[in-house]
Amino acid sequence: MSESAWAKLDRNLQEDLKSHGANAVWEAPIMIVLKGMVTEGTRSEREAAMAAASTDLVNDLARSGARDIAKYWINWSVTATVGLRGLGLAAERDDVKQIVANRRQRVMLKM
Repeated sequence: MSESAWAKLDRNLQEDLKSHGANAVWEAPIMIVLKGMVTEGTRSEREAAMAAASTDLVNDLARSGARDIAKYWINWSVTATVGLRGLGLAAERDDVKQIVANRRQRVMLKM
């Protein structure tokens, strides 16, 4: 995975991958945030824009063996359970902004 692709992964995913090693069988639920979110127009127009923008990504994920693929127009994200191949394919795409572990996480906010 290139440095620019690695930088798109959140810290939790990076640590998880490091602990399992590159040759291990690895699979995880992720959320992929796309670039270019459309905020103008009607709901149906924004849904259509997201559908068009995510079609190639969804097809790539499906071909890589990903499962539980879902699209969310409200925040321009795609969720899926992926292996190393699917994660790498998504991270190398120019239209992907960020990839995060899709699991409950405890967050502490400093006030």
